[in-house]
Amino acid sequence: MQVCKFCGKFILTSYNQHLAIAHPREWAKIKKEWIVLKNQGLSAQEIADRYDTNTTTVSRAIKDSFDMFHKMQGHKNPDVILV
Repeated sequence: MQVCKFCGKFILTSYNQHLAIAHPREWAKIKKEWIVLKNQGLSAQEIADRYDTNTTTVSRAIKDSFDMFHKMQGHKNPDVILV
């Protein structure tokens, strides 16, 4: 059983699921790090290996972020900026 490094609790679900539910800010930060690494040329497998997760989770998170970016591009509000 794994222990969360943020709250010290034993994790009964997957680590990523725990982060998404219990620590959404940390989860969002990790996904942003994945996007930066992907933009630096790392593969989903290399990112997954660094974060001890699976490639499906990494690929899905990156795809969802890029999909959101493309939707935002069509939005006419100049105050909206993705980081």
